[in-house]
Amino acid sequence: MSALTQIQKRIQAHTPAVQQDAQLTRAAVLIPLIGGKDELELLFTVRTDDVEHHKGQISFPGGSIEASDDSLEATALRETHEELALKTEHIEILGRIDDMWTPTGYIVTPFVGFIQELPVLSPQPSEVSDFFTVPLAYFLDESNGYTREYSRGGESMDVWFYDYGRYTIWGVTAFIIRNFKAILENSA
Repeated sequence: MSALTQIQKRIQAHTPAVQQDAQLTRAAVLIPLIGGKDELELLFTVRTDDVEHHKGQISFPGGSIEASDDSLEATALRETHEELALKTEHIEILGRIDDMWTPTGYIVTPFVGFIQELPVLSPQPSEVSDFFTVPLAYFLDESNGYTREYSRGGESMDVWFYDYGRYTIWGVTAFIIRNFKAILENSA
């Protein structure tokens, strides 16, 4: 059984946790899983300093749901196209994983999408300053992640971090990675 088939089975066997809170903004992201090389990789974007939220941070492509979106999956696909010019016909949705809430007022729904071979991307310059890939195996190795205590609004919590080359992946993106990793490692 291929690694991709195993990943798809684990995602489909998982019942995603769904969060509801009318006071939080609904958003969706795509976890782009790239094939075509010797190993699977995850695609990340670097947000510009011009965006409203999470300036300069590493993220998965995504954003807030809009009235024209007929689903959260549509939001993730639309935002991926807007941010990277990655067309939906290049993406096979494998499934969704657990909703995450953010301290900045969002409920984020992640969708895992497989892209056989990454086409030429054209980042939206007002939103994305750069993009890069990281082997999935990097995140599956527990020794590559670490936590730090983070305080916001008088509350403290442990926040996950991953350093990869010149990039630091942290916060909700790292938490989504941790959740994805847990789903992939679930042997049920």
